[in-house]
Amino acid sequence: MITSRFIFLKIGFRESAACFRQGMIGYLPSLFFIFVCVLFPLTMSPEIRLLQQIGPGVIWIALLLAHLLSLPRLWEEDYSDGALDQLLLAPGPLPFYLGVKILTHWFIVTVPMILLSPVMALLFHLSGYAMMILIASLLLGTPLLYFQGAMIAALCLSVQQGMLLLAILLLPLYIPIVILGSAVVDAAEKNMSFASPMALLGALLCLAMSIGPRILAFAVRASIEYS
Repeated sequence: MITSRFIFLKIGFRESAACFRQGMIGYLPSLFFIFVCVLFPLTMSPEIRLLQQIGPGVIWIALLLAHLLSLPRLWEEDYSDGALDQLLLAPGPLPFYLGVKILTHWFIVTVPMILLSPVMALLFHLSGYAMMILIASLLLGTPLLYFQGAMIAALCLSVQQGMLLLAILLLPLYIPIVILGSAVVDAAEKNMSFASPMALLGALLCLAMSIGPRILAFAVRASIEYS
């Protein structure tokens, strides 16, 4: 137990330090998210009803694209400096180490965008209730994006033009999550029941948390061994 806690803290601290060492590059996903959300209302009709209809989808898509922007850096540094090889040789469960890494990266990169989402929702005239549901849907849905993206990114580590392949493989996988997340917020804005899509997001998150690290460990091993 003590060893697991020590490794948990060590990986968390290492990921935090790696993100902060990137300087301005580390803030690019959040800046991209803000720019996309701001540009949409400026280029659309100022009609409030229209902005309320497109707002949830725009916020989700902006966060998805910002996530794709940060995803290649998830494994890049660890792959180049041999940290992934050390994780493979480390005593203890590899899925646990990788799960900690993914959740730490999610917390540092994506949580700031989730905290900014209510401010972006104001641009689309969403109600305060819809903003709270937006935050809840993002907290449930964005870890799903990370587990899916981390698996594909690990398999694309040694592939040339991996970013292009990454986007092609991931976008079809992300579409259902974006649809569910935006449907939750849209239903909340219209004072309709959103229990079904929210419950489905929660079920998918539980599934990803239970089997995602194991699949991720397999993807990392395959990428390292066959690179």
